[in-house]
Amino acid sequence: MSDLHAVPETPELKALHARLAEYSLGGHWQTREQNPDLVPHLWPWSVIYSCLMESGEVVKLVPMKSFRSRPGLVYSLPVPAM
Repeated sequence: MSDLHAVPETPELKALHARLAEYSLGGHWQTREQNPDLVPHLWPWSVIYSCLMESGEVVKLVPMKSFRSRPGLVYSLPVPAM
């Protein structure tokens, strides 16, 4: 782990990252690049809720040393298809 407050990589976390990426979502604990080519998107609540519940199981709360150690989701607008 390069970041002092990074979340340890587990098979469950890798699966969660793949699932989040499938829906253009990301966790607050993940680093991400800014993308200027964004398109509007509406996420179904069922997707948001299930991803939040899974992130709460996979990313455990730790003593608050960093905002990035909190489980939560970040909306990451999909890149338009060319």
